[in-house]
Amino acid sequence: MATKKLTFAAGDYIVYPSHGVGRIIGVETQTIAGMELEMYVVSFENERLILRVPVDKAQKAGMRKLSSREKIQSAMEALKVRTRPRRNVRRTRRPRWACDRFRDPTWCRRRSRR
Repeated sequence: MATKKLTFAAGDYIVYPSHGVGRIIGVETQTIAGMELEMYVVSFENERLILRVPVDKAQKAGMRKLSSREKIQSAMEALKVRTRPRRNVRRTRRPRWACDRFRDPTWCRRRSRR
């Protein structure tokens, strides 16, 4: 079996979508159905669960590294920035456009009374 570059190392904290934050205990090789598979051994302390995820399927399963404090801090700063609400200009321009388009002032007066 060809040696693959491992994304995670023992001791890394990871996020697994259905279980939350876990810690990689190590990488082990298991023989399943006559094939040797490399597996990440992940421990979830909240749920008292040990999960084995094949190295090939880790990314597809949604397993990713835990974000650093710097990334979380920059994301929180970006969320704190207040943006100005956009004024709805289209609502005022549309009736004017319609009046110019149809060149019928009575049509505009009838539409604006509703």
